[in-house]
Amino acid sequence: MAQSNREVPFTQTNLGATVIGGIILLGLSILINALIDGSPVIARVAVVLGATVLGLLAASIASARWRARTWISLGRWLRGLDVLTNKRREAIRQEGYEARSAEIEQERAIVRQPAWRFEARDALGERDLFWLHNHGYGATDVHVSCDPEFFTTDGDVFFRDFGNSGGGGSTGKWFKGYPTKRGLKEGVIFTVRWRDTNGDAHQKEVFLPPIELESAQERALREAHMKGKAEGAREARAESATKLPTPAPRWTLTALDRSGSRRTWHLRNLIRESVVNHVRVDVEPAGAFIHEDGAFWTVFDEATDGTFSGRVTDYGARKGFEITVWWKDAEGESFFRTWTEPPSPEKDEEPDLSDVWDTPS
Repeated sequence: MAQSNREVPFTQTNLGATVIGGIILLGLSILINALIDGSPVIARVAVVLGATVLGLLAASIASARWRARTWISLGRWLRGLDVLTNKRREAIRQEGYEARSAEIEQERAIVRQPAWRFEARDALGERDLFWLHNHGYGATDVHVSCDPEFFTTDGDVFFRDFGNSGGGGSTGKWFKGYPTKRGLKEGVIFTVRWRDTNGDAHQKEVFLPPIELESAQERALREAHMKGKAEGAREARAESATKLPTPAPRWTLTALDRSGSRRTWHLRNLIRESVVNHVRVDVEPAGAFIHEDGAFWTVFDEATDGTFSGRVTDYGARKGFEITVWWKDAEGESFFRTWTEPPSPEKDEEPDLSDVWDTPS
């Protein structure tokens, strides 16, 4: 330690800095007193104070130890201040913007979306009728388009509101169009564009297989055929006014197989003399049941085998569904009868097979 003290210059020691500072202040005081001798007291005091400050500044600059204790320490203190420059302010704003943007994207990502399904089904007695079903949450500004090589729509297909914003159930809307030969062979890919509840745009492609398009055309041809037969029947009745009217049918619907998701029913007309036309079975709501056969009979009497089958979807098993039989009498007037299939029992419950669903109309 003694060796280290001998190597430090005298002017940089505490004693040296004090002595040099004192000599500077003493010299300045003598010089100033000589210069302002005879001046007013206030002027002399101001000059002495100014000279003292200058002397201290000179001493702090001349001595390395004073410099370290004053100017260097002051510089470090100033550097430690968090002064917001324009660049720093912009960085803070950018960080806040990015954080809020991430929150908004996360909120938009959890918005529930609709579930789309197309169906070729003539439910209104018109040809070339197609349905778009929404089994999910509501949407707005729904637009349907497709490749004209496969399908041609009858005008612009647009729906302002589609479905319930709270979700649940199924909503269907119809539009008209015409599949091409290529569409009948390969199927049609529809593009659905919509906006969710946040107003964000989405789109999805939905495929309608060719087998459903073929079934739709077959139904249209059958309906055209039945329409011609009905007109012929009306003409025959006009020629034979004395002919007694055909009695109305009395229907029974028997569940032959209710195990699993595949179901088989038998439809029967109990009235021997009753003959009805254009008998068709429909299941509602849409998406609850998928037919495995046409469930259609041109003429239906007592001897007709009214067996039809299909698969109950998970939605139909949970919600239940209705089976409706449509027919036309000899006069061409339409009638219907509906049976209700309740929801399936829970897995830990045994199904009740005693009800064979025989209910006369």
